Amino acid sequence: MKAQVSGMGGWWWRFTDYVIDDTPVSQGQWPITHGYIRPAPDARLEPYQVLIGSDLDLVEGQTVPALDHYQTLLNLNVDDDAAIVSWCRQYGLLGILPQTSIQLRLAPRWRIIQLSAGGGTRRALSPCQTIYVRTPAGWQGFIESTGWDHMMWEGNEESDDTLAEPNAGISPITPKALMTGLFSSTYEEMRLGEAIGPFFPQIPMAERDTTEYPHPLSDEFWNQYCEPLAEFRWAVKDFQTMIDNLSHAGPMFEVPPRQWSAMVQGRDQLNSLLSISPGFDYQVDGTTSATWTFPSLLAIFAFEIWEKLIGGQSVKHCKRTNCRRLFLTAQYNRDYCSDRCRQSEEKARQRRRN
Repeated sequence: MKAQVSGMGGWWWRFTDYVIDDTPVSQGQWPITHGYIRPAPDARLEPYQVLIGSDLDLVEGQTVPALDHYQTLLNLNVDDDAAIVSWCRQYGLLGILPQTSIQLRLAPRWRIIQLSAGGGTRRALSPCQTIYVRTPAGWQGFIESTGWDHMMWEGNEESDDTLAEPNAGISPITPKALMTGLFSSTYEEMRLGEAIGPFFPQIPMAERDTTEYPHPLSDEFWNQYCEPLAEFRWAVKDFQTMIDNLSHAGPMFEVPPRQWSAMVQGRDQLNSLLSISPGFDYQVDGTTSATWTFPSLLAIFAFEIWEKLIGGQSVKHCKRTNCRRLFLTAQYNRDYCSDRCRQSEEKARQRRRN
């Protein structure tokens, strides 16, 4: 009898292999070398489920003891490129862009539309914007006409899907992105190329505002999407700092002001990542099951930590001097992140006594 895997979780995407590409990328007047984490040539894209709150996990179709996924990020040495690539093979990219983008308005292009005219319909060309919006059900895309005064009547169908340049008789329409900061709840409207172009380094700088970017989280998106190595490192370090800020012991009235300030910052940062949505779906046997929509892998890990904190666990530092790793536990008297650290510290104490 096969073991049943229970618990909640979210779907994410990963390639079977990754590389760090240091190819010089044009960033204006000078070619600047930037490290990017990208899928390796011939790597295969695969969706997988990150299970949370389960005693078992699925790995290559087999049930294995579940681990705390967030802990792998807390333990990741971001100064070790090989460790980063190995981690990405297991989990995929962090999803920094999907986490920080709310709405993307692409450059307008000529599209054939149907109009009501004289009791019938008439085909026309109009500059239209593709708009992607992050919703509780995931990313949704739609096409919006920019206005009647910009239309070209039929007879110019060969222009369909071409870029609608301002000099084609239309007023300039700036491609824009509504963005939020990572670990922040502030919002900012930015030029499209400035906001998302760095995650598509293969696109020349001059074309980043006008490129027809793929639907977020689609297969086409993942085949083009990269994460700048520096952004990846910063995100992991900030994630680790966020959890460190959540560590405390004892009642709130005993917490020093400086530590309280750090705890509030950590709380607000964790809350900013919890942009998740519950739902349900039907099973083959007619029953229903819970579903969860997450914008990023960071959001899945944040939800995992939230569940543990709400369940009564607290953040601690391993007491072993040569470790000091962060971990979560429901045991108030647990001082070590693992049995290995506890045993090593006990042996060290015995050596000191002898």
